[in-house]
Amino acid sequence: MAQAVIMPKLGQTVEVSTIVKWNTKVGDTVQKGDILFEIETDKAVLEVDSFFEGTLLKILVKEGETVPVTTTVAFIGEAGETVPDVVPPVVQQAVEKKTPASTPVKTAPAKTVAAEPAKQVQQVFAETVQSSELPPRHHASPRARKLLKDSAVSSDAIFGTGQGGRIVER
Repeated sequence: MAQAVIMPKLGQTVEVSTIVKWNTKVGDTVQKGDILFEIETDKAVLEVDSFFEGTLLKILVKEGETVPVTTTVAFIGEAGETVPDVVPPVVQQAVEKKTPASTPVKTAPAKTVAAEPAKQVQQVFAETVQSSELPPRHHASPRARKLLKDSAVSSDAIFGTGQGGRIVER
């Protein structure tokens, strides 16, 4: 019985692939692991090897054609074996090329985006910038705060030498 060669799904997001080149011809003997064809996905060009041994009986998808993944692209079996007539669904890549040039294309008017959300973003950004311009808060240990208060020295006048710039008594 002839084995169907399917277009592999080589990624979670890959839905269609294009056959770039067939490395084998109809009638060629194929071993497991032989490279049958090369495909192009949306991200890379990859080689597809055979999972079956036998003779390449029929190629259903020609070079340059794009088909959905898991589509039968060829059959491998014993020489002289009959294969079913299967027509794979070919994906139309450029629908615009099929429309006549004299037909005007109608487009919907572009939607206008309200400027109000942009103003809200600018306002929030301005508030954030203003709040970040506040004078730095000096962290001091409770004992250092008491000493500063008793000696009437401002915490702005001294630099902290403790962990993270904290003002500590020494």
